[in-house]
Amino acid sequence: MIVPAFYFDGQSSRRFSVTLEVRDGIAVVQGDTHRECPLDELRVSERLRRAPRKVTFPDGAYLEILDLNAFNVLLSRSGHVDPLVVRVQQSWRGALIAALATVVNLVFSYLIGLPAASRALAQAMPEQFQRRIGQETLAFLDRRMLAPSALSSAQQKAITDRFNKLLTTTREMPAYDIVFRRSRIGPNAFAVSSGQIVLTDEIVKLADDEDAVMGIL
Repeated sequence: MIVPAFYFDGQSSRRFSVTLEVRDGIAVVQGDTHRECPLDELRVSERLRRAPRKVTFPDGAYLEILDLNAFNVLLSRSGHVDPLVVRVQQSWRGALIAALATVVNLVFSYLIGLPAASRALAQAMPEQFQRRIGQETLAFLDRRMLAPSALSSAQQKAITDRFNKLLTTTREMPAYDIVFRRSRIGPNAFAVSSGQIVLTDEIVKLADDEDAVMGIL
């Protein structure tokens, strides 16, 4: 089968009118110029609906195919098979399956893969490194969002002592220290990885009950 095409040498803008055919595994270009090349050294562009297809030679020269239907038949007869991605793009069923697979993969990664990876990373992280992260986190918050506590020493001691009594019944509990601070963003309480629980004056005043504060801790 002979397919009409334009040949560009890759060195100039000149266009040559040629034909392309395949003889015993060799691509033969004839017309305004003549050239032969083994099929396995050629690169065929992806198939699109309306855009012309290109056949590129090793040195950068290329053919611009004019008759796409005839070219598809030529490719089929010569044993050329488009890559899987290209075949999927040409099929609405394949595109739909690929889209669904992408959604499933994203959901699976978010609900199962990401938590599993986070747990594995947390367990593999050395305790010393975790404490260093917590200390630097607290130092950053002290510079930006927190201030020294205004609670009396007696009130801080009463809260700390009662909290420590709660921990004596659970031996596996890590060692926690309560850090009292005033907050610029309102009532809050949170723990950092260095084993410190930040308890703000504002949440103590909001709770207005030592039992409630223990519940928060």
